[in-house]
Amino acid sequence: MAEKGLIDFFLAEAEEHIGTLEQGFLEIEKRPKDAELIQELFRSAHTLKGSAALVKLPVISEIAHVMEDYLESLRDGKRQVTKDGVDWLLHSLDGIKTLIADVVEGRPEREGILDDVRKSLDVVEVEEPLVSEVADIPEPAEKEDIYEEKRDVGRRREDLETISNYVRVHLETIEKMMAQVGELTVLKNYLVNEMGSIYNLRDEIDYAGRRLLREIEDFSNRYAYSIPDKVSYVDSLLEDFRELEFDRYDELNLFARKLQEITSDINEALKGITGIFQRFSSHVGRLERISTDLRDHISESRMVEAGRLFQRFTRIIRDLSNRLGKPVRFIISGAETRIDRLIYEGLFDPLLHIVRNAISHGIEPPEERRSLGKPGEGRLMITVRREGSMVVIDVKDDGRGIDLRKVYNKALKMGLVDKGEKVTRGKLLNLIFYPGFSTYEGADTASGRGVGLDVVRQAVSEMNGTINVATVEGKGTLFRIKLPLTLIIVNTVRFTVGGVEFSVPSSLVNELVEVRPELMDDEGRVRIRERSYEVRDLAEIFSLKPIRPSPAIPGIHFSLLPGKDVVLLVDMITGQEDTVVRPLGGFLEGLRYYSGVSISADGNLTPVINPVGLLEEAVDFGISGGVSVDEAAGNRVLVVDDSLSVRKFISILLEQRGYEVMTVSNGLEALNVLDEKPMDMVITDLEMPVMHGYELMRELKRRGLMETLPVVVLTSRGSEKHREKALSLGARDYLVKPFEEKELLQTVRRYIKSLHLT
Repeated sequence: MAEKGLIDFFLAEAEEHIGTLEQGFLEIEKRPKDAELIQELFRSAHTLKGSAALVKLPVISEIAHVMEDYLESLRDGKRQVTKDGVDWLLHSLDGIKTLIADVVEGRPEREGILDDVRKSLDVVEVEEPLVSEVADIPEPAEKEDIYEEKRDVGRRREDLETISNYVRVHLETIEKMMAQVGELTVLKNYLVNEMGSIYNLRDEIDYAGRRLLREIEDFSNRYAYSIPDKVSYVDSLLEDFRELEFDRYDELNLFARKLQEITSDINEALKGITGIFQRFSSHVGRLERISTDLRDHISESRMVEAGRLFQRFTRIIRDLSNRLGKPVRFIISGAETRIDRLIYEGLFDPLLHIVRNAISHGIEPPEERRSLGKPGEGRLMITVRREGSMVVIDVKDDGRGIDLRKVYNKALKMGLVDKGEKVTRGKLLNLIFYPGFSTYEGADTASGRGVGLDVVRQAVSEMNGTINVATVEGKGTLFRIKLPLTLIIVNTVRFTVGGVEFSVPSSLVNELVEVRPELMDDEGRVRIRERSYEVRDLAEIFSLKPIRPSPAIPGIHFSLLPGKDVVLLVDMITGQEDTVVRPLGGFLEGLRYYSGVSISADGNLTPVINPVGLLEEAVDFGISGGVSVDEAAGNRVLVVDDSLSVRKFISILLEQRGYEVMTVSNGLEALNVLDEKPMDMVITDLEMPVMHGYELMRELKRRGLMETLPVVVLTSRGSEKHREKALSLGARDYLVKPFEEKELLQTVRRYIKSLHLT
């Protein structure tokens, strides 16, 4: 087995060749006489064979060799393209995929797969004998010699490969580079933000300098040449001279002259400072341009053609079409459009759900289509294009469309709508994304079990994207997915609610609006440009106390799903910036109303909300009406955890409800805080450097504090042994990461509330 670095390069190259071969094998059924296509497939199999041999993967190399021989016979006209032959090629390629999966998992190659490929080829050769050539057929012995000669290394000109005029870069290296660009973006944002402070400082210095200059000038004009009644000369040698015979200067005169000289120096310094500010501003602007260009170049290096993703569906569509007896023509448009690798990987499952549903439920059987005046062959098209900073993917079929009557009846049965309720078309389309919603009563391997579109919506929202659907009964259905070009550096809109700053990807924002009381109707909806939108207040959702001095409230308009336009009320829109969005991590996974955290220009961590997860249902924190600032005032919580993200998240969670929170990274720091300031509660991790959680609780017990100071353990250790140890030391409760917000808030409220009852 070759070293890991070479294997990684091989895997990256093999992915390209496997995609080319799979797509090509499906194409030669339609274009059996296309010599150029067959030659391309021959070359790809040949290269795959050589690459596998180079990294000492002989089984993969030999299968590619057998495929290469078969393709050579097609190229040279010794065979004809048949369905059985294409099936064998696809079967052989599946064997290579299985072997590559073994390599990725660190398992050795299975030679049995090669034997299976050869045996299945023997069956094909019996059914499809070689086409006789015009030339004389050589004797059997000579046939054997020729066969042996064909196996010799170097038998083809193509075996002598030249070094390509490019190098391969491991994806991990690109990810590290992108992470550094993210840090550079944060630093750039900080400098740009500081420029405002610098300009303010410059203006203050300039204003103070002008005042000083005026005062000095006035003082000098008054006293530069004045001679008081009683002159005390500095130099006794001048006492014999009268005023007109020699200019005489007392200490006041000299001081005025010195002030004039200092004034000139200050004036020059102010000019120099202004120049520095201007040059610094220019450099920061240049840094911003370089940062943006570097980000774009590295982002481009990790982008792949969307066509490679869509080719993966060709085989699936072919198999599903044959199984269901529904001929389907698969059309790809915009295959050359490049998309981020993370989006490339995240899109497969959502698109697979849509494609399978389109063939299983959307496209009619050939007889039904013909009776409707449609061609017997269905059409399924995937189109991708770029629109500004977004990539738009359309999946369209020409099938029967979505039966909205069935959707309504199913919604009525599930209690999602009331009988007689007037339901808009948009709301009905929105219901198909509801978890577990399906109008299809059966279940099979082709169509699944009717639980797909809610998964699609969730996957798209996790990539900061949106999905919409349009349908015409009897004509077909269109799903449109919009996603940002990159997921590393995201442009966000920043805003505050209840004194807490949040942000949201600007790609999800339709517009920023101002909600005035006269725009609200009796149902609590707002009318904007003759359209009515649902209104949700983020302060109510997060149980925060809003800070809104003006009756006009800022709002953010989202179009999340068909018929699901929502205006989210906030306190203040504070700005917009490119930033790095970090995931919450395993301890905080499952918080669907957050996409992660961003680092703002002032260096603070800011929660990034996910409006799809936030607005699809009311967020229940388990606290009726929330906790007001006044109610929780004076309740001090000390959070002890070596994870910055955990400390920050718990701080935000509790401070939003008015608790006073202090955070430290280990037990020793916690003891230092407790020595200086009383606390009402301690939330501590167990595994920490310097002093772990058990040591902290033991020391608190020794000091006699465990009886009066509630200590709650919050740890990733869920075993009973750890729990019993913590409780034996006096811990009041034991929570395991990842934790639920509701559970943590209830725990904090229970123990702090109990203090006030005793």
